[in-house]
Amino acid sequence: MVVTRYRLQKNIKKVSGGQFKRLRIALAADLHDRPYEEVISLIKKVRPDMIAVPGDLMRGGCSEVTEPSEQENALGFLMAAAAVAPTFYSLGNHERFTGENGFVDIMPIVRTGAVLLDDAALQWKGINIGGLSSAAVHVPLDEENGETRCANRKGRDSEQVPNLRWLDEFNRLQGFKILLCHQPEYYPLYVKATSADIVLSGHAHGGQWRFFGHGVFAPGQGMFPRLTSGVHDNRLVISRGLSNTTWIPRIGNPPELVVVDVL
Repeated sequence: MVVTRYRLQKNIKKVSGGQFKRLRIALAADLHDRPYEEVISLIKKVRPDMIAVPGDLMRGGCSEVTEPSEQENALGFLMAAAAVAPTFYSLGNHERFTGENGFVDIMPIVRTGAVLLDDAALQWKGINIGGLSSAAVHVPLDEENGETRCANRKGRDSEQVPNLRWLDEFNRLQGFKILLCHQPEYYPLYVKATSADIVLSGHAHGGQWRFFGHGVFAPGQGMFPRLTSGVHDNRLVISRGLSNTTWIPRIGNPPELVVVDVL
């Protein structure tokens, strides 16, 4: 696992009302309920002011509902992270929180001490922090076969549309805004035109195989994707992720913890 560091010039001292001279964010994406001890050890060493977890913390298949209580590593990570720094968690395409009766118990997440942002925002130390959930999170079960409707089966997860009404509400908030948005392909379609100052993403797993600094494939973007890693437009930061979820190995693409210093 590697630690990648980026700097964003945003005049954070002014926009936070003097509460920060530098805001350090640990960006931890795509753990997928894997062991987390190494990640936490690295996070402790970088001493972040906040920890952002933009989705796919948990595991879950296309036709199954995510049960937080069954995700021991995910919950353990959130609890350990929240003991290090304020931790904010948004939902990705592998978190599917709509059960057959429309209810899934999220109290195990709440009890970790992390803040769950499911199409929701709050103000923390003068900064608005929001989480735009992936579109597949609340897709209802198919009444005929009892399975979750999911475009992901055919590699078209990005064709589903996230909650744009909430995104518009977030856009209208006054002040500095950080948005956790799991899927980077949402950025040019829905997020770029908003006033979000920083957008934190994952999902693409760095393109799985990386050659000469470019990824080969990413869900929602296809072959030779553009948005798999790094900083774009001085606001979109993409993590290559903390784990692997397929039998296809990562090549030239080690798991990554991202550290963002906002100055």
